[in-house]
Amino acid sequence: MDWKHCLHANNIYGFYWKLLTMTEKCKKKWVPTEDQINNIIIPAMQGTAHEYAQHATELKCPPEFIALMLRDVADTFEENALTAEIDCDCC
Repeated sequence: MDWKHCLHANNIYGFYWKLLTMTEKCKKKWVPTEDQINNIIIPAMQGTAHEYAQHATELKCPPEFIALMLRDVADTFEENALTAEIDCDCC
């Protein structure tokens, strides 16, 4: 699996769409700067894609299994945001 293909431009646009659809409470308080997007968020997403591509190679599993793992991680963050009061500056 070529990790560079794991993070296509469409995925970046998907990220922006999810950012736009965050809860109103969070959206009003936190929006990443262009610098954060370019220097932290995108590199972190690319690093995660690379790491999970390595896991896929090591496990010799189909890409769908890696997608399931990543969805489970994302679901955990979303569930925690919906069910718990988060004490942070952004929410």
